[in-house]
Amino acid sequence: MFRLAQAWFVSTIVLVVLPTQVAVALASRLPSSPGSSLMLLRFAAATLSLVLAAGAAWAHHSMAAVFNLNQRFERTGTLTKLDWTNPHIYLFVDARLDDGRVESWAFEGPSPVFFRNRKDFTKAAFQNSVGKTVTVDASRARDGSRTGLIRTVTLSDGKVVTLCPLNC
Repeated sequence: MFRLAQAWFVSTIVLVVLPTQVAVALASRLPSSPGSSLMLLRFAAATLSLVLAAGAAWAHHSMAAVFNLNQRFERTGTLTKLDWTNPHIYLFVDARLDDGRVESWAFEGPSPVFFRNRKDFTKAAFQNSVGKTVTVDASRARDGSRTGLIRTVTLSDGKVVTLCPLNC
């Protein structure tokens, strides 16, 4: 998480502060005339548009950058929470270890839009498994945290849902 915060800070400096300083420097060199303020406004709007577009492109991270797609693992436990919001769904699972301790895991899946055209699995299918046992096959987070990228989920009714059509 700290690395993501660092990356966000650096990208904010590069994408927001520096273009703003460039716009101010260029504006100070413009001749003072009735149309110059309109030109400055257009330049500022164009700069802001580029900054927002770049920020949106950076925000959608590569799954391979966050998760090690070659390091697969499986956890079986109780589905405690379902977060069905954009940009990605999350399943929260409490898995009991052999020694009796419980580990809480967060599993990231595709966008809810992924399920829009699927008739076999909907949000309701996942909601019916909350509080019940599920098994998640996932790719491990590179930072070693208890998070994973969902590859398949076996719901409490035994149905297997594949959630990674592009990298499985």
